[in-house]
Amino acid sequence: MGKAAWRVEGIGSAYFQRYQQTKQVTDLSHAIELWQAAVKLAPMNGPDLPARLNYLGYALHVYYEYTKELSQLDQAVQALEQSMRLSKRGSSDWCNSLNTLGNVLRTRHANTRNTDDQDRAIQVYAQLIEHTPLDSPDLPSRLHNLCSNLLERFSRTQDLADLDRAIRAWEEIAERTSAQSPHRLMHLDNLNTGVIMRYALKGELRDMKRSIEVMTIIIDELPLDHPERTR
Repeated sequence: MGKAAWRVEGIGSAYFQRYQQTKQVTDLSHAIELWQAAVKLAPMNGPDLPARLNYLGYALHVYYEYTKELSQLDQAVQALEQSMRLSKRGSSDWCNSLNTLGNVLRTRHANTRNTDDQDRAIQVYAQLIEHTPLDSPDLPSRLHNLCSNLLERFSRTQDLADLDRAIRAWEEIAERTSAQSPHRLMHLDNLNTGVIMRYALKGELRDMKRSIEVMTIIIDELPLDHPERTR
């Protein structure tokens, strides 16, 4: 990235950092404008360009929550797709952009109900998981994103393949989340919900048995003073 692009990008980063502290939307808007300018000034083969495009895509996604203008999401998708094209497959830049792209597609689907966005978000999250090491601390959250999208699609299509796939992923999340994690009980509860849903649809005793096992784990791991213990 040339000196001019570096300067513009740096000022944009300063605005974004101030936005994170103050939540002043004008700072977020200035950051986006400056980052867009920095991207135009940067050479296409610049090693920092993929990361800058990911930041831009992320910021546009945040900005949408204020403006509710779908053009912000469209621009975010374009920036993230460009970042992925310029990144080495499986690299940290590629994975970060893929993760952000999944989040943007999910938001766009929630507002447009375009099923193509939902299908692609699931594809993106699955692709990201394939390139996430088994010992990565990011794996549980990425699996959770996949599960959430699969369950949302299942509620629309009633395709049991999506529910089965979500349950398998929830099982993996529970297996890879330590008892000390603040998110473990939530993951176990999600697993139990999925299993109960499948039991209600298929009536297989193995699902009821698994639900009892999961609920037993939840109870055993609840703190002694947790209000759920008294119910």
